[in-house]
Amino acid sequence: MSIGSLVTSYNVFHTPASGCAHLETCKNEILEAYRILVRYVYLCRYRGGLLQTEKRVSGKKRAKISAELPFLVCTDCRYTVGRIHGCLHCSYLGCWNQSHLQVHLIDKDHIFAMDLNRFTVYCNNCNDYIYDIEFDRVHDEEKLHTYMTVSKYIEPHIKSPRYIDWRPNEAEITALRNQATMRRCEGLRGLRNLGSTCFMNVIIQVFVHNPLLRAYYLCDKHDVTGCPKKPCLSCEMDKLFNELYSGKKEPYGPCTFLHCMWLSSTELAGYAQQDAHEFFISALNQIHTSAEGSKNHDCRCIIHQTFAGILQSDVTCLKCGNITTAYDPVLDVSLDVKATARKRKSSKRDDSSHSLLDCLTRYTNPEKLGPKEYSCSKCSNTFQEATKQLSFKALPPVLSIQLKRFEHTSSASKIESLIRIPYELNMTPYTSIGKGSRDNSQLKTPLPSLQYKLFAVVNHEGKIDTGHYTVAIRHREEWFRLDDHMVSLAQPSDIVSDKAYMCFYIKDVLDYELPYAEQEDIEKEEEVELKGSIGSTPFSGFGVPENETDFFLGDDWD
Repeated sequence: MSIGSLVTSYNVFHTPASGCAHLETCKNEILEAYRILVRYVYLCRYRGGLLQTEKRVSGKKRAKISAELPFLVCTDCRYTVGRIHGCLHCSYLGCWNQSHLQVHLIDKDHIFAMDLNRFTVYCNNCNDYIYDIEFDRVHDEEKLHTYMTVSKYIEPHIKSPRYIDWRPNEAEITALRNQATMRRCEGLRGLRNLGSTCFMNVIIQVFVHNPLLRAYYLCDKHDVTGCPKKPCLSCEMDKLFNELYSGKKEPYGPCTFLHCMWLSSTELAGYAQQDAHEFFISALNQIHTSAEGSKNHDCRCIIHQTFAGILQSDVTCLKCGNITTAYDPVLDVSLDVKATARKRKSSKRDDSSHSLLDCLTRYTNPEKLGPKEYSCSKCSNTFQEATKQLSFKALPPVLSIQLKRFEHTSSASKIESLIRIPYELNMTPYTSIGKGSRDNSQLKTPLPSLQYKLFAVVNHEGKIDTGHYTVAIRHREEWFRLDDHMVSLAQPSDIVSDKAYMCFYIKDVLDYELPYAEQEDIEKEEEVELKGSIGSTPFSGFGVPENETDFFLGDDWD
């Protein structure tokens, strides 16, 4: 499921009230309105996929349900920008930046509104955003409900369980109450430069802000005390997480981590400036090697469970049409930006066309092989003209991408062209399923399991031999710039610029794995549920009404 947000909240410790006296008088009504708005937002986000699905399952008649779903625009100015809010007392949508929301709340004497992007609740009487744990509970329930229902139609081929409920038993609740201690766990802490080690510092920050690695090491999945391997980079990673999430603010010097890398990878030893991408790959290999039970094939170590994907290569003979397919495991993707730079110079189109999507498109487009590069087995093992196409057979939970800005030909040079990096990335068109789809409209339908969100961007400033690395990190939905020991709020230019060298995305939805017997039971249950739902509307669990007003308000609203 979604990282963290879909896990049920349990009030193990004492939870204070919201602090807003205006909410207590009408809390039940506001919670129900909040639930409907959250449901509306998530249905709008899956609008494209639902339209395609309804046409295939139920014909054009039922597809009108999604087509008529109102868009997230301001009622007054019809713009989609400006922090759109939904009034929790009526069906009004208003933007914050142009004060349309504020004017509406005052004129109608309404109090509460919900930010449709962040799902936070604004109280006009308090003139501030308020918090109540019940809002989190309702949001998580609706997000889970929407995803589980919609994914069965958009992605019927996925058989893995979409959600596993967990509830603490009495022993765990007692242990949390009596033994657990509350402490600061910020995660934002600068790193000292130990002598041209900015390349290492940015990769460490990417590691410690990776939600999957963070959950693994902060849950003590690596046994430091009983680890027999010395030096062990996984032990050093455990130490890094403890230090950077200790709540301390002063910069930390990762001396032992650097020393361990020197002992494990002699090519990185010394105080010379290194390439951040090479350090990243070397660190992944060393952590994999030090992990318990690591192996070369089908490895289940934390590195391969986090970063490993499968690249599919299809070579097609242009004479007989024979297709030869090979699969290669990958831990990251390196994309060429040189063609995009040439395209930018020769094109008069807007700069927005030169993006990471262009690089991915060229990476997965067919390319013609040379006359002596392919020998066809069906053409008597003779050399034939052929095309080669790459696609992603399996995508990892965390997608790491390198932009190849450094050229090492007759003379070393750096390509400094702007490549726009999207905050949200739909990988459907670049997968084997997407490339093999005959219906091009399906390629535009974002599959929930192939949706990614950006959480880190490594930037390289300066020339190829005298440059400096910084990193922009998304931490608790805010972006920060980390420049060795300095931590500051990030500007848009720190995230999307001509200095971007590496970018890291994490899946919106994570798949669960169960033992084979349990897996079969879940598949049978899903098959029964799906057959029962196809006979009715895909929105049967949502209570979508026949018109927009009812969808927002219900029968008893003003």
